[in-house]
Amino acid sequence: MKVIERSLEVLPQSAVRIASSMETAATTVTEQGKSFADDVVGCANSLKADVSAIAEQMAAIPAMIDPAPILDCCTEALNTAASDLRKLGSDAAAIPQRLLEQVATVQQVVDEAARTAKSLPGTIPALSKLVPDFDSQLTFFHGLPARGDALASQARRTTEMFEHYGRMLIPLSEQLAQLGAQDVTGRTMAQAVVTQAKALQSDSLAQVQALRGTLQANVADLTFGVDDASSKALLMIGGAADLVRKTGSDLMAPLQAQIDYVERMQGALSNEAAACDALFDDSAAQLGRVGDIVLKPMAEARARVDAVIDQLKAAASNVDTMLKKALQPIDALEARADTIKQALDDVVSVVGEEVQQIQGLLAELDDDAEKAKAALIALPENFAPVRAKIAEAVALLEEIKGRIPGFVAEANRALDGAAAELDQAEGLCNSAIEICTRHMMKSPPLMMARTLFMGVKSMIPGAKTAIATARKSVDAAGSQASGLMDQGISAVEVLNPLLDQAIAKVQLAIDKLVALLVKLQAALQQVSEMAGAIPPELSTQLDTAAAAMHDVLNKVRITVQECLAKLECETLVQRLQQELSALLDRTIATVDQKIREASAPLQKALQQGREAVGQAAELAQESLRTLHAALTSAQMQAQKPIHQLAEMMTSWQPRITSLNSAAKQQISQAEAKVLAVVDQIAQKIAALTIEVPNIPVEVQSAVSKFSTFAAQITTDAKTVASQAGSLNDWQTIARQCNDVIAASIDTASTEVAQGLAEVRVASDNLRAEAQSACEAAVNIEAMVTEIEESMTRMKHEAQAVADGAGAALDDMEGSLQEASTEAEAVVDHYAPVSEQLLEEAQAQFDSATEIAEEAKEAEQALAAEIAAAEDSVRQPSQETAAQTEALKNEAQAGIDAALVEVQAVQAQVEVARTDVIAAEAIVDAEVVKHG
Repeated sequence: MKVIERSLEVLPQSAVRIASSMETAATTVTEQGKSFADDVVGCANSLKADVSAIAEQMAAIPAMIDPAPILDCCTEALNTAASDLRKLGSDAAAIPQRLLEQVATVQQVVDEAARTAKSLPGTIPALSKLVPDFDSQLTFFHGLPARGDALASQARRTTEMFEHYGRMLIPLSEQLAQLGAQDVTGRTMAQAVVTQAKALQSDSLAQVQALRGTLQANVADLTFGVDDASSKALLMIGGAADLVRKTGSDLMAPLQAQIDYVERMQGALSNEAAACDALFDDSAAQLGRVGDIVLKPMAEARARVDAVIDQLKAAASNVDTMLKKALQPIDALEARADTIKQALDDVVSVVGEEVQQIQGLLAELDDDAEKAKAALIALPENFAPVRAKIAEAVALLEEIKGRIPGFVAEANRALDGAAAELDQAEGLCNSAIEICTRHMMKSPPLMMARTLFMGVKSMIPGAKTAIATARKSVDAAGSQASGLMDQGISAVEVLNPLLDQAIAKVQLAIDKLVALLVKLQAALQQVSEMAGAIPPELSTQLDTAAAAMHDVLNKVRITVQECLAKLECETLVQRLQQELSALLDRTIATVDQKIREASAPLQKALQQGREAVGQAAELAQESLRTLHAALTSAQMQAQKPIHQLAEMMTSWQPRITSLNSAAKQQISQAEAKVLAVVDQIAQKIAALTIEVPNIPVEVQSAVSKFSTFAAQITTDAKTVASQAGSLNDWQTIARQCNDVIAASIDTASTEVAQGLAEVRVASDNLRAEAQSACEAAVNIEAMVTEIEESMTRMKHEAQAVADGAGAALDDMEGSLQEASTEAEAVVDHYAPVSEQLLEEAQAQFDSATEIAEEAKEAEQALAAEIAAAEDSVRQPSQETAAQTEALKNEAQAGIDAALVEVQAVQAQVEVARTDVIAAEAIVDAEVVKHG
């Protein structure tokens, strides 16, 4: 098997590879340990020389500290600040100048606006002259009652027509009554009278309808006249109202111009106030930047202090460079330790990689062994096809045997059918022969039919004998075939016990080999676990060595750091830098404070002046807004009577429209009434015929009197004209506007004058206060004393640190010697552990190899057993197959012979059937022919 062959190949090679990698690792560890010890000694010697140089550099620091640069710069800054404050005071006093100039212009604008507004109200009442007298436009409405009466008069003519018709109809009625129903001549004359009466009625109705059309036309003309009069009145009112509005707008134009001018003055004053405010902001900003005066001299002072700090930094840099140089051997030694650790890790990694590869191979072997076990366990299933073939052969023979009874039954059914058909044909032939014999002399074709029937009858006995013989052959063939199939089934089933014996022998060999494979898997697992334990144990030993190296490194680094801490170089330089920087910051803050104290009076003057001027400017702007509101109010007050006059005139238009609607309604009602009168008369004429008895001598009108138009139309027209002509109320309102406008304009003008005066007062106050706030004195004696004392103290501190460096150097040298001794023993414990691990691993590999060799022998034994089993089953299987095939062929031959006999019987019956059909056809034809 492949797994056994690979195990015998992999196990010895893996043992050799692990041993080789572990020997290489041991050699590397020893070499790197010696190299580390040499590096520690070299590092210690370098540190001693570098730290001594650092102590010498620190001795030069005290001479770098000097207070003179700071003092010179402070004096210069304060003198410059005093000069700038005086200039700022002079500039502040001139800030409101442009605002004052704008104030003078504003006063002129205010005076002109007030004059224009006061002159406006006197011109408005004259607008009443534009209102037209439109009483003439209502003349048509005044004449409507007379026109209505005319319509009524026309309608009353229908009564006269009706009375005339009655008078004309009475003689005809009397004549008709005299004629009566006498002879033919009398009846003819009576018919002529009736015709004359009907013609009279038609003429009367036609006259009434003509009058009705005239009335409708007159009503339409009257309606058109009302609409035309209304339209003209409305146009005149609209035109007059538009003229009032335009004239009023022209009167308001000068006031609107003054309002616009005041608005521009508001904007100009606001802009100047904003500009003034911006100047205050700029002055305040400049005053706030007075402190920036110290920036240049203080920057110079800082530059000089920075120069000292730079010297300290240079010294510190030199010390830092020396420190870095001093620490470089430590850093290099630490890097060397890391390199050594990496080298050690690398060799252990090589061992680990070898172990991983070996473990991978061992895992593959384990998988192969698992697959081999599965294959061995499934090996007996390889005989399953043989057992399946046996079962298939038995099933086939059983299936063939099962078909035999069906064949026998089917053949017997065919023979039974043939026998029944022959019996039927025999009776038919006897009857047909008798009939043909009786009539063949009359119909010669019946002779041929009789001959055919006789032939069929003669063959029936032989056919029945053949059926009996065939039935026996079928039964015999069925019995023979079933017996042969039973023999074949027995012969095939004998193969199963023989197959079971062969499988049992193979299973014993399989079980033995599977047990050895399980044992081999366990051994491979032990080898893998043992090999896997080697890298972690080696890593543990190397981690211990690395920790020892880092302990040595830490001791060296701590020794140097303690020495440098005693020297206080870095601490001293940082402290001096911080104290110098803090001293300069305090000095700058003091100078800045002195300057701010000197600028405080001017700052106050600017703030107060800004507030006063701003408030005065706002007051002036507010008074302008008040004036603007007064002018706007005056404009609105003046526009109100103009608008009222136009609206009053416009309000007359709905009244005209209402008058139009009322007049048209009255006309419509009058039309309905007169047409109703006409229609009533037409109905009466139509109802009054010559046949109506008892016609009175005189016919009275049945139509009552009616009124056409109400007097309200004339009253409404007079009311509209009266309202349009009355302007007294409006003129009173227009005159009242004059007093209101004059009072509001005077009040607003007074407020503007007060606001402008406040601006002038605030400007004068600012000028006086700014000029008195420009002088101040600054005292810096206390600041000078502080600078000198601080610089002296820093110099003494630097000198004390430089004086105490010798003892620190002696302590460092002793500690470095101890670290060198410890570095020589960091890897001494590695070799014993490595050798023990290697011996244990080799023992596990040898044990696994022995198990693999034993499994190889068991595999060979299994192969021999499988070959023997195949030989023991092959020959009997072949013999049984040949025997069953011969039995099937013999059974099939018997069945085929019986089938031939059945088919022969069926052929005889078919011949008889054909002859009978032919004979019957002849008989049928003759029957049809002769009836």
